[in-house]
Amino acid sequence: MITVKPVTDARIFLPVLRRFKDNDGQMTVLLAEENGVNLGHAVISFHEKRLSILKLELYFFDKSQTLDENTKWIADLLVRAAVSYAANRNVFVVYGINHDDFNVYRQLGHKIVGDIALIDVIKILGKCDNCKK
Repeated sequence: MITVKPVTDARIFLPVLRRFKDNDGQMTVLLAEENGVNLGHAVISFHEKRLSILKLELYFFDKSQTLDENTKWIADLLVRAAVSYAANRNVFVVYGINHDDFNVYRQLGHKIVGDIALIDVIKILGKCDNCKK
C-alpha cells in the first residue's frame, strides 16, 4: 500500500529543503512510499492563502518522458496529497512552479498558464462549501 505523508525525520527533509530558498513561506516535504521504499516526494510551501508545489520528484523516472500507469498514479497521489494538505488548512489555491515538472502536470490534466501549473482543486476535491474557484 502506498502512503503519502509529511516527513518528520529531519535527516530526510532538511537536505531536501536546503535546496530551496523560501524565507516567507512554510515548507513541508510530502513523501510517497510503499513497503519502506521511497517512490517520490513533493516539496510544498504556504504563502498567505496559497500553496506552491516547489518540486515534484518522482524517483526511478525521467519526467521528460510519458508517464507509465504506475508513475502517473504516484504523481497524482502526490498532487492530491498536496491539495488535501492545503485544504485541511483552509487553503484552496494550489499551483506548481517548477518548469521541470510541467510535463507531469500536463499529463495529469492540469493547465499551464505562463509560469505556473494551475492545479484544479475542485476537480481533485469535488465540490465543497469552502472551496473557492
